Amino acid sequence: MKKKLLLLACIIWTLNDINAQEDRNLRFAFAVQPSVSWIKPDIASLEREGNRIGFAYGVLSDIRLGSSPNYWFSTGIMVNSQGGTLLNTKYHDEKTLSSDETTLYPTFAIATEKYKLQYIDIPLTLKLKTNEIGYMTYYGQFGMDLGFNIKARKDVEYHFSDNIDRTIDDENISDETRLFRAALQIGLGGEYNISGSTSILAGIVWNNGLNSVIGSNYFDEDDTGKPIVSSENKLEEGAKIKAISNYIGLTLGVFF
Repeated sequence: MKKKLLLLACIIWTLNDINAQEDRNLRFAFAVQPSVSWIKPDIASLEREGNRIGFAYGVLSDIRLGSSPNYWFSTGIMVNSQGGTLLNTKYHDEKTLSSDETTLYPTFAIATEKYKLQYIDIPLTLKLKTNEIGYMTYYGQFGMDLGFNIKARKDVEYHFSDNIDRTIDDENISDETRLFRAALQIGLGGEYNISGSTSILAGIVWNNGLNSVIGSNYFDEDDTGKPIVSSENKLEEGAKIKAISNYIGLTLGVFF
């Protein structure tokens, strides 16, 4: 009798587990995402010079849409580090003085600027999944990614015409970095079922920025290409700098 009760309990537990897998409307995953990111400017004085290896980590969740197991809304919260390197041919530190020791240096410097940005990202995407094939389920997803800047630093190497190299390490540029970043996000990948409701997630994501991540102005220049210095010995500002950030990432995670 005890054996029959134990067998019945095992059968009920198994059925409940299978039913839970089929009827789950909400799934959570711990995920990491190594990436390659870069910044793309749209003014002549700034050029893309290099990429930055980034890394993201956090929690992803899938919410089933309707009764079909093929349509899901995917979101989550990720801490995402990205950035890139720009070559700035019209840089000025607003500190270096000319030979008279009273006015700012009368020419622009050439600078290499390494941006190190960190965001809280909230992806909002539609995920389309296949039925399980063996132990594999494949998916494609498309949607938006909303980011909020929580850290902004920059390393700068530059020199004026005197050929004296200067550096600024880990400069805080929060005041010249936009708080909000929006992007289009496209992803492809698959899930491998290990046991029960536990699956391994692996996919590739393309994240294309929609708005400028830099919120500062470039410095205005006169007809000879030199910076305009005001009567207060400050540089005159021109239009806003426009530069978007993009990245390609490899998403790895475990669904429970």
